[in-house]
Amino acid sequence: MKGIQNSLGATELLFYRRLFFASYTDVASASAATDIEIERDKAYIASRLDAEGVSFLTKTLPKLGKAVDLALSSGTSLLCPGLSKAKGSQLPKLMGWLFKEVFDESGSERSDASEPSALVKRGAALGYLRQLLFMFYKLELPYTSDQEMKVINTFIETDRATHFDFEKLDSVDRNALRIAKHLIHTVLTEECDVEGVIPRHGPGAVATGEKCHEKMRFKRYYRALDQVFPYPEYFFYNANHFSDCCKDFYTWDALEAGTAKVVLVPKDSRGPRLISCEPLEYQWIQQGLMSKIVKIIEHHPLTRGRINFRDQTINRRMALSGSKSGRWVTLDMKEASDRVLTSHIEYLFPEMWKRTLLACRTTATTLPDVTVIRLRKFAPMGSAICFPVEALIFWALTAAAIKNTNIGLTSLERVARSVFVFGDDIVVRKQDHLPTMQLLPKVGLLFNEGKCCTSGFFRESCGCDAYHGIDVTPLKIKRRWCHHLTGTSHVSWCEYHNSLAERGYFEAASFVAEEIQRARVTPWANYPGSACPCLIDPRKNAVQENKRLNLKTRFENPKRDKPNYQVYEVYAWTARPVTYVTGAPGWGEMLRVASHKVQTEELMLQTNYLQYLYDRDSDLAPARHKLLYQESLGDMVAAYQYTVRRRVTQKRRWARVIL
Repeated sequence: MKGIQNSLGATELLFYRRLFFASYTDVASASAATDIEIERDKAYIASRLDAEGVSFLTKTLPKLGKAVDLALSSGTSLLCPGLSKAKGSQLPKLMGWLFKEVFDESGSERSDASEPSALVKRGAALGYLRQLLFMFYKLELPYTSDQEMKVINTFIETDRATHFDFEKLDSVDRNALRIAKHLIHTVLTEECDVEGVIPRHGPGAVATGEKCHEKMRFKRYYRALDQVFPYPEYFFYNANHFSDCCKDFYTWDALEAGTAKVVLVPKDSRGPRLISCEPLEYQWIQQGLMSKIVKIIEHHPLTRGRINFRDQTINRRMALSGSKSGRWVTLDMKEASDRVLTSHIEYLFPEMWKRTLLACRTTATTLPDVTVIRLRKFAPMGSAICFPVEALIFWALTAAAIKNTNIGLTSLERVARSVFVFGDDIVVRKQDHLPTMQLLPKVGLLFNEGKCCTSGFFRESCGCDAYHGIDVTPLKIKRRWCHHLTGTSHVSWCEYHNSLAERGYFEAASFVAEEIQRARVTPWANYPGSACPCLIDPRKNAVQENKRLNLKTRFENPKRDKPNYQVYEVYAWTARPVTYVTGAPGWGEMLRVASHKVQTEELMLQTNYLQYLYDRDSDLAPARHKLLYQESLGDMVAAYQYTVRRRVTQKRRWARVIL
């Protein structure tokens, strides 16, 4: 960790240090802390920062935060890893005045106050505490080679150790799997109409190395794919296209099956995330099949509103409700995508769907050291079909486990409608979590018990942390600070400032605003929705602040048909996605545009069409919304035009600011 600390630089470390102390000041001023307690805490924090550097913020404090969550979600006593305890108490000395609002001296959750006002006070104290403990937990720091090897070894060991054998289960568990199989068959039905699959490319990288504008130049023939998705039908625009390229087609490399490639990408302060890059031709089919499965699941009466892929708010609402009533509990899967095996697919899915899914599955992957290993898992993270398949399996097995313990008491349909799944986040009724947590490990699927909230009144699902019906989710920093702000960093830190100010962390917000203004002059706004990155603070007047910054401003009429309509504009830095134009082969470009036609039509149905046009084309469009739509549209903006993902360019221009 010393190496990472040195690589950050003294200036960056000083920024994180000052930001944490500013946040601490906000929390202390809103709580009943004495001056002596505050000074003692600040001295202790300073000494730990001097000794440990950034790891105190990214490792030590988050470890204590996890102990807090575990105590509240499991009904156990609080542990204090890495910190000394107060004399005669199980609570830590650091911020003890805040811990006392949530826990008693024995480390158990306080139960001496059940009044609504007392619960609100306790919830506010927990929110402040978790903000300080988890503030830097997601910071994307450089990771070491040891962290890389740990992630890779875990990937390999999980693949080797996970197993599922239906014949070795007892009769009760076999019956549960038969119920799960029946549910999946009911949702998918026996038929799998591959003719309804419209292939398209995703925005991510591919194992074969093609850039975005090269993805329509297919070069490899895989027999496994061709058996279910014939190349002349799925890799060519029409018969004329195939006829023109027939000679080249027979020169392509002929392979039995594809090989993926493992890559490590930044995740957070704990280390990298391992994902799989699929071969070009596999990605083309997987994206189309994923859209078909998602559409079926989202529209089937059993799974509609229960298995979700776009809307996380359903699980979040259930977490908030469960934290208040105790009726719902939240479960989190461990290494979810790496533990779904091909044997799960072979047993649970209908024959035609099984054949289709296994055909577009890569059977091996290449590790960073160029070692190739065979895969037992169905599809690692990065495969387009991984997410919907694992969600459907988790839902079916959970519902089957519940039904298997209530034979004849509750209809299967009612049980299935009581399970909510988003990826590896599961929400079930409190009385149903035990059979669920007993069945799934027997088929190789494990739970992250430290994040399963089954007791008390703390719940966590889909990024929402709730306590007694109060949202206690902390504002976590992900992007590193740099005094030479790039386009994406500028947008990210402006949004973080606005979130701090919105929640009342004004000292921290003021510090971030000062640093942003020192790096790049940024206009102020009164409300979100401006056409450029802006700072928003309810205490400030945007017009006066922009004058103080000597920014060029004007009132302009953008609509000639409305003579009395004027908007406030500022000459400032605006953010736009990075795009480029290239002359790809004509047939390939036609195939690309046609493959996205259905996606475009579905997007028009899901969003207001006029708002969509406004956000896509208008110069006054909010920068964040514009980027989100650009992300969802992928590279189908126009023929020969491609978008560089996660890259934003900035340019000075007149932009509307919302007052």
